Amino acid sequence: MQKALLSTCLLLALLSPVTSLVCSYCHNKTTSCKGESDEKCGANPICVSGVLDNNIVSQYEMTSYRGCGDSKHCHSGDYSLTSANGNYLQAKVFCCGTEKCNKEPLYVPPREDLSPNGLECPACFGITNVTSNPKCKNQGTVSCLGNETKCIDYSSRVSYFMMLYKKLKLKGCATEDVCALNGKNTKFGNLKLENIVTKCSDASEQIVLEG
Repeated sequence: MQKALLSTCLLLALLSPVTSLVCSYCHNKTTSCKGESDEKCGANPICVSGVLDNNIVSQYEMTSYRGCGDSKHCHSGDYSLTSANGNYLQAKVFCCGTEKCNKEPLYVPPREDLSPNGLECPACFGITNVTSNPKCKNQGTVSCLGNETKCIDYSSRVSYFMMLYKKLKLKGCATEDVCALNGKNTKFGNLKLENIVTKCSDASEQIVLEG
């Protein structure tokens, strides 16, 4: 009797339709999503919502995106880093695993609206083709902005839309979520960061000399 019941349960499981996760989808080169649609996900699915603002990859400076993602590369967080010569990246990412759970818009403030928080870090910036190793010579210090409370020594490989492979190395200010990417790969829309290495320490307070 038990064997017959087990066989029936297995048969029903095999006959049951396999449902794919459906996520809200959009992709715009602005900080807001428009023209939303639905996307049916495939293997290892997760819904992703994100917004990115950066000047490191000029082909992909600003974008809002929602859709299906890979759980291996999606890490929810509030990302912000400030490096030498005005180079920066800021992003917010939300990863979830239920039907259209990524419909809520995410927001990053305009870069010019971020105020210095009184902390500073050593700074340098280098980016090269993937066949070379970037140099990151000391370029003084940089003021930390917003909720950047960590000094970071960062390196990774960068690719945009499966092309434009670069190696990136920098020092500067960062949020804790950027530091937590150590040893991981992640994606911000079509911008992919691989082989991430981060070394972080607490940022120091700036010394203000009174005249």
